[in-house]
Amino acid sequence: MYANFDSTNLPVIIITFSDAEPKSVAEFAQYLDHMLSFYKENEKLVLIFDSTKAKYLSTEYRIMQGKWMKQNKDVIAKQAQKMIFIIPSLAINLLFRTILAIQPLPAPNLVVKTMAEALHEAEQVLVIVH
Repeated sequence: MYANFDSTNLPVIIITFSDAEPKSVAEFAQYLDHMLSFYKENEKLVLIFDSTKAKYLSTEYRIMQGKWMKQNKDVIAKQAQKMIFIIPSLAINLLFRTILAIQPLPAPNLVVKTMAEALHEAEQVLVIVH
């Protein structure tokens, strides 16, 4: 499985990516559909994307994700209190920041190196929201 969703601590959702690319376009589309369902079913979310094991996505999947982001930017902007990305790799972090410079995310976001940092940031967001 490309991504595992942990919603046991709503409104915090942890999405953990595997070390392999999606097996098919259908699997990646399923991941995007699952993401959209969380946005639509919850009032406010703090999303933690654990990219510790993730590899660089192929062009095909990056294009799909970019189109999905444009189509759903309003719901993401409304529902996402913060998007926290765990990216320990300097190379992937630089690439991610380059992509964000070209296509900014529609919600506040932060890149951290560890899950502990991500959970601390999520706590801070929740304290401010409540």
